[in-house]
Amino acid sequence: EEINGIIVDYYFDDSEKINGIEFAIELKNKGFKCPIILCSDGSFDEEELKNVDVVIPKEPKAWARVMTIKSSKQN
Repeated sequence: EEINGIIVDYYFDDSEKINGIEFAIELKNKGFKCPIILCSDGSFDEEELKNVDVVIPKEPKAWARVMTIKSSKQN
């Protein structure tokens, strides 16, 4: 199946070897073109988020609602 996008949390696990922003950087560096959505209540500056398309807060959302989120960036 085709991948339409990826939703990542900032923290993956307790190992802290990589976070969601670093993961987004790795994906974009490998040519990944689909939207990357970061789910976090953290505060980030514009530079940190340059490889993330959208940040959504950590609150429950219906999958149908998540699918309507559009990128705030123009690629």
